[in-house]
Amino acid sequence: MIEIRSLINDDNTLKVHIKRIVPVKGEHEMKELREIAANGDEEYLVDCIVDHRGETRDNSEFLVQWVGYDPQENTWEPLSSIRDTVALDKYLEDHEELNGIVG
Repeated sequence: MIEIRSLINDDNTLKVHIKRIVPVKGEHEMKELREIAANGDEEYLVDCIVDHRGETRDNSEFLVQWVGYDPQENTWEPLSSIRDTVALDKYLEDHEELNGIVG
C-alpha cells in the first residue's frame, strides 16, 4: 500500500494498492480526472479512437484505445460511451464524413 494525494480534496490522502495506479497518458483536463475520481466507479480514460464502423447513429461504433492498456485490449464502443470525449473530437477532425452521423 502507498499513500497518494486525493484528486477530489487536496487535503486528503488515500491508501491504495500499487496495482490500482496507472499512468495517465494523453491530454486530460484536471476537471475530467476529478470527475472520474469523485464518481468512485471503475471507469477508464479514452486515449484515442483508432477506427470506426457503421453508417448510422444507431449502429456506429468506435474502436477505442484505453489509457494504460495495450492495443490488443482496444474495444468497440457505441457512440453513447464516448460522445463527450476529447478523443472523439480529435477523431472527427480527420473524419468529416462522420459529422452527419455524430453531430
